[in-house]
Amino acid sequence: PVMMKARAGGGGRGMRIVRGIDQVRRAFESATAEAMQAFGNPEMYLERFSVPSLIDEIAAVVRPLADQRGNSLAIDCAPEVGEMHADQTKVRQTLFNLLSNRCKFTERGMVWLHVRRERTAARGADEIAFEVADSGIGLSEEQMARLFQDFSQADASTAKKYGGTGLGLALS
Repeated sequence: PVMMKARAGGGGRGMRIVRGIDQVRRAFESATAEAMQAFGNPEMYLERFSVPSLIDEIAAVVRPLADQRGNSLAIDCAPEVGEMHADQTKVRQTLFNLLSNRCKFTERGMVWLHVRRERTAARGADEIAFEVADSGIGLSEEQMARLFQDFSQADASTAKKYGGTGLGLALS
């Protein structure tokens, strides 16, 4: 599983009309690549937000992607997880990218998101752990090492079969 932890506490292209999940995904990937090229990685905007509410929003968007490939999406996020202080947009985008990739590379399987609050002894502070897993094709250790690098995909055959720019997780 991939684990992400966070501390608690100009282009002028105009509007595009898209139909279907694949077109939406391609339009998003294109717009994201253009934004990164034009603006770089923007600064963090820290705010306090409800993690369970954010997870509900993400699940509503990801569930159709899971359904499209015959997958079941299991979400485990208790209300007691509560709030966190972070860049909500970046947390949302990272989780969306992780989950949509899991849905893309899993067929007729399971995709899980487990969210929990953990107390860290070293820092004496709470962290929110987001654990994403699936029953899909999996990644080698080498592929895992490249997971968050720009334009990185598992290999050429995977890129051809599943599409994408290899930027989603790197931008997150």
